[in-house]
Amino acid sequence: MNILFKKYVYQLGIIIILLSGGVGFLLGFQIESDKSSGELNPVREKQEHYTFINPLLFYNNPSDAEEYSRLIREINRIISDSESEKISVYYRDLNKGKWFGVNEDEEYNPASMLKVVVMIGYLKEAENNPAILAKRIKYSVEADSLIGTIPYDRGTSLVLNKSYVAQDLIEKMIIESDNGATYALLANMNTDLLNNIYIDLGLGNPAEKGRDYAISSKNYISFFRLLYNATYINRTMSEKALSILARSDFAGGLVAGVPDSITVAHKFGESVLTDQGNNINAIELHDCGIIYAPQKPYMLCIMTRGRDLDDLSQIIKSISKVVYDSDVR
Repeated sequence: MNILFKKYVYQLGIIIILLSGGVGFLLGFQIESDKSSGELNPVREKQEHYTFINPLLFYNNPSDAEEYSRLIREINRIISDSESEKISVYYRDLNKGKWFGVNEDEEYNPASMLKVVVMIGYLKEAENNPAILAKRIKYSVEADSLIGTIPYDRGTSLVLNKSYVAQDLIEKMIIESDNGATYALLANMNTDLLNNIYIDLGLGNPAEKGRDYAISSKNYISFFRLLYNATYINRTMSEKALSILARSDFAGGLVAGVPDSITVAHKFGESVLTDQGNNINAIELHDCGIIYAPQKPYMLCIMTRGRDLDDLSQIIKSISKVVYDSDVR
C-alpha cells in the first residue's frame, strides 16, 4: 500500500468503522435541542467560507414524547420482552416535524451506515463536476488489501484490477453494502471534500477517534434529514441519493415491518464486537431511514446490540411494524 493511500485511509478515519468492529462515530454538535426548553434551534453549516449567506441545514425542536406515550409504551414492551443488551429508537414525523426517542442518546458502532456519508461526498462533488460519477475507478491491490482487515468482513464481489464506473460503485456500496466498492471509492475520493462534510456539519474529526467512534440513533438520522430536506446537496443529488437508498437489498429490519407496497429508503449497519482474542462479545444491528407511508412519511432509526443477529433483526422488524400500525402516526 503506498504512503499516500495509507495517509488517506488514516485521515478519513472512516475505513475502520464503515464495515464492522470498532465503536461508532461521534457528532460534534447537538442534533436536538434540550427536550424541556421548548425552543427551536437552527443547525447551520460550520464552515466560514461564505460572506453573505449562512446556510441552514435544519431546525432542532424539543421532543413530543407525551403525544406519543402509547406508542412509546408499545416500543418499551418490545424492548423489555427481548433478550438484547440495549435498543434505541428515534422517530420523526416528516409532515409535522414532531419526534420522540427511546434511549435515543445511546451510542453504537455505525458500521456500514457511514457509507451514506461517502455517497453524499461524491454527489456533493458531482454538483460542480458531473463527470466524477462517470469516472472509471480501478479496483486496486491497495483497496483489495483492506478486505479482511476488519473482523467478520463480508468482502466484495469486485474483480481485482477491473475498472468500474463511480456511479455503479456508489450503487453497489449502498444497495449491496459492498466493502470493496467502498474502499475503491474512498481511495479515489477528494480527501478535503469528505473532511469538509464533517466540518460543514460541525462534526469532530473522525481520525481522532478511530475505533472509539460512536453515534446515537438521534444523531445518525441527521444525514437522512439533510437528504430529505435537500439542504446539503441540491435537489437533484438528494433525490438520487434517496432513490439509491430505496433500492437497498436488506429486506429485514425496517422493510420487514411495513407492507411490501411501501417504499423505504434506508441503510443498515452490522457490527461484530470482539475482544483481543477475537472472541465475540456482542453483535450490533441497526437500520435507519425514511418510510414513505402514503401521505404520512416518517423517519425511523433503530439501533440494537445483543448476541443473536436474527433476534436483533426481528426486534427491528417488530418495532417498525408497531410504528407503522400506530394510529398516532
